Amino acid sequence: MENVFFHIRTRDLVAFALILLMLGMSASFGIASQDERKSTSLEDETPLLLTHSTITDIGFSADSIYTNTTIAAGTYNGCAILENQSMVCWGDNEYGQLGDGTTTGSAVPIYVNVAANETPVEVTVGQVTACALMESGNIYCWGSGYYGKMGNGEPWNDDYVNTEMRQVLLPEGQGGQTVSISGGHICTILDNGDVYCWGRGNQGQLGYGGTSNRNIPAKVNLPGQRSAIAISTGTFMTCAITTDGMGYCWGENDEGQLGNGTTNSRRMTPAEVLFPSGYTPVSISAGDDFACALMDNRKVMCWGENNDGRLGQGPLATDDETTPVWVSMENSETAHFLDIGTKSACMILDSGETKCWGTNEEGQIGQGDTDIDYYSTPTEVNGNYDFVALSINSDTICAITSNAEGYCWGDNEAGQTGRGSIDTDEPTPGEILFTPNHLMLDDRDPDEDGILSIFDPFPRGCIPGSWFNSTLGDCQWNSPGHYTDQAELTQEIPCPIGSYQPNTGQSSCLLSPPGNYTDVEASITPTPCPAGQYQPAEGQTACLIVDLGHFSLEGSVEQTPCPKGTFQDSVGQSTCLDADPGYYVDIKGSNSQFPCPSGTYSQSSGSHSCTNADIGYHVPYSASSEQFECSLGTYSDTVGLTDCKLASPGHYTDVTGATTDFACSFGFYQPLSGQSLCLEADPGHFVSNNGATEQIECGLGFFQSQSGSDRCTPSKPGNYVNQTGASAQTPCDSGYYQNQFVSTECRAADQGHYVAETGSLLQSKCEIGSFSAQIASVGCTSATPGHFVSIEGATNQTVCSNGTFQPEYGQSSCLNAEAGHFVPESGASEQIPCHTGTYQNLVAMTSCIEADPGHHVPETGMTEQIICAAGSYQFNSGQGTCRAADPGHFVQISGLTGQTKCIEGWYQPSEGKAECLQAEPGHFASGIGSVTQTECGLGTFQEWPGASKCEDAHIDHYVDTIGSISQSPCPTGSSQPLVGQSKCVWPFGVESPAILFVSAGVIGILSLIAFLMIRRNPLVRFR
Repeated sequence: MENVFFHIRTRDLVAFALILLMLGMSASFGIASQDERKSTSLEDETPLLLTHSTITDIGFSADSIYTNTTIAAGTYNGCAILENQSMVCWGDNEYGQLGDGTTTGSAVPIYVNVAANETPVEVTVGQVTACALMESGNIYCWGSGYYGKMGNGEPWNDDYVNTEMRQVLLPEGQGGQTVSISGGHICTILDNGDVYCWGRGNQGQLGYGGTSNRNIPAKVNLPGQRSAIAISTGTFMTCAITTDGMGYCWGENDEGQLGNGTTNSRRMTPAEVLFPSGYTPVSISAGDDFACALMDNRKVMCWGENNDGRLGQGPLATDDETTPVWVSMENSETAHFLDIGTKSACMILDSGETKCWGTNEEGQIGQGDTDIDYYSTPTEVNGNYDFVALSINSDTICAITSNAEGYCWGDNEAGQTGRGSIDTDEPTPGEILFTPNHLMLDDRDPDEDGILSIFDPFPRGCIPGSWFNSTLGDCQWNSPGHYTDQAELTQEIPCPIGSYQPNTGQSSCLLSPPGNYTDVEASITPTPCPAGQYQPAEGQTACLIVDLGHFSLEGSVEQTPCPKGTFQDSVGQSTCLDADPGYYVDIKGSNSQFPCPSGTYSQSSGSHSCTNADIGYHVPYSASSEQFECSLGTYSDTVGLTDCKLASPGHYTDVTGATTDFACSFGFYQPLSGQSLCLEADPGHFVSNNGATEQIECGLGFFQSQSGSDRCTPSKPGNYVNQTGASAQTPCDSGYYQNQFVSTECRAADQGHYVAETGSLLQSKCEIGSFSAQIASVGCTSATPGHFVSIEGATNQTVCSNGTFQPEYGQSSCLNAEAGHFVPESGASEQIPCHTGTYQNLVAMTSCIEADPGHHVPETGMTEQIICAAGSYQFNSGQGTCRAADPGHFVQISGLTGQTKCIEGWYQPSEGKAECLQAEPGHFASGIGSVTQTECGLGTFQEWPGASKCEDAHIDHYVDTIGSISQSPCPTGSSQPLVGQSKCVWPFGVESPAILFVSAGVIGILSLIAFLMIRRNPLVRFR
């Protein structure tokens, strides 16, 4: 921000000399002692009134970047900048807001301890906090730091009392142009026009989009990145004017104080104030639940709460207003200054009078009384003072006269009028007790054009972006396509070729971006490179022609090679050509297509290769788009021909595959060979004269359905004719549409769209669950299983992610894999049951869990594993079955990972058992893991169960059977001297008692037989 000293010209040398004289004097400028603070004036200093002699229009405009506010009235104290650039404050000092290093109040001005190497140029005072803008652009605050009002990043609950200045942390490289404070928050406009606010944010008054307090400045989101020229803080709101003359307010809005036509909830970002059309605000001020603006017609408007007559419309107007209304002024009255407090407002008229309105409980209207609670229309302040500027924040008003003297009136509870007393109301202006010191005054017309800066479209002379129009005698913004990069130029400069400028008032031109060019001076916009051209660089005057085998769209930065299946045989083209049916292109960037050799064909356009003709067909020429059966009018008696034989002239064949030709019947003619009938003029042709020897084809876009006609008919909308000699117009196929007459083709439906019926004029979006990746679709493709489409007009389907699937067509979402199932890959159309040996107890999973050792999963799709039962085990994971215990083994309990061998004396012949069997008496199981029990052999026995071996027969005993449970003693007469024997020993070579028994038996039987025979035969008996 410039101050008065930056406007000194040659005629200011007198003032400069006086300053040097003052510096040579032995005056003392120290801060008064505690006792001296109660004196009626500051220490004597040489007055510097002559410094104001260089000012064209003395004073300042409240909260504007064009002037500096040098006196400020707060709620409980005031501050001012003196002509010698020192600063004083007076009033309450509970939070250190007088800035003298103490918390002791003073009813008269005392010096502020200004930060080292800084010079104050503007001051603002709130409720218990003050801030100053320095010549350097730095901002300092002191007093209460509650809510983070110091703006230095320190926690505000630890920054409560500040008796010395604290520097605000502005964005790096930026200084302030003006600063405004209310009870709880502060805002500034930076050098670049951005607005930053800090402190209390409970109603969105900081404008950054939230309601949290901020202890460092936060950027306000002005619409369209606008820059501000005025800023004013109210109780819970803030208002600003932007460079384009727009007014914005933000914060609390319960009384319509934002002026946007509503009383809706608070706004945390700027809302436009709805001023009447044709009127522009030049100064704006925010109070408590209301705001006012000085307009470019020098009248005042207010809006918001209307208690106490604060909108200035008179006693009959008591309603709150949500949009600006005119303050009651005489037709002849015009104002050049405006400021408002919490419940009252004041303006200074061009005629010199100061008028105020609103609350008068403390005498702030300046009428000499406090009996009248409020004034609802502007009322002149008593005393005939020539005030040039003033300041209101709460219920106290302070003003500056044209001779740089300060006056205050209104509430004086804490000595805030600076007149040496406290606990009084001062209903008329009284001089602040710092005579003979005088206040600093700024210049409201520094360019000396007779227009106050706030009303001047060029307040600081012709700046870059403008030029001096000698015809008009004033500055003028550069027109689009022009620039001025210096101040005070006498003509605007056209943007050179290769650049452009779409806006007015610009100091430079923009280079044409890649893909664009400008080939004339003073261009307003760049020209996009036409389709078929491109430009990779910026700042160019022409575009490059696309090469053969390439294409480009409008505004292209580079050329694109034609893909396989396409070609381009011309330079400067916007598209590539599909290889025609019968042709192919097998490389990228091709400038030609290649014909399919005879014997091969390519049925569709855009082919990469050709197909060999099948047996039973022929391809008579190269570049064929299909293979052919012998057609009508031809015949073939041999396979594998490239050409069929033509029917002879005067003959025809009317079937395919004919083996001979037929003579034409009477009444028909045919001058050609290879025909299937004898014809008169065909449909699709016409003959316009008698005696014609040939028929004429209808042209493209025309048709004829009758034979013997003398003219053709144009195709109608929804139809086309794409070949000569057409006998009918063709309705646009499904997938195409057309709305023109005489058309040779229809328009293909775009990707994501379809045309379901013939003859359509419109294309339709694909519904949710379907898509079309191709042009010319007759319908949309339902999302295939494993995919989904969730939007209309989709050009592709979305793959179901791992863990999900979709078995149906045309779906808008995928299904989670169920428990007992998994989907390992994306794009699945079904979920997979967990394999035997695995399970899954969760949904949407990509794999299954292997069964633990000792467990199994016998079926697919199971959600849990099963413990192996007793008699079975499983030592591996991921198994579908449990292993049965092997013979000779057992598994006693469930869930085991191994089997146990049967111990000695036990056995198990079966598998899958939970226990072993004891060897029976007469048997044994000799080792661990026995599968069977073994019978005791001859000479051995076992009388007990569970034995691991058999006992040998004792001496004089024997065992002559296997599986014996006992031994037998040798019979009488026999013996056995050995153990483990199966028989005893007999004397005389008798091997066993059994032989004796047998011999005796035989003798006895023979004797019995003889006896019986004797009895039967008496002869024998008595012989």
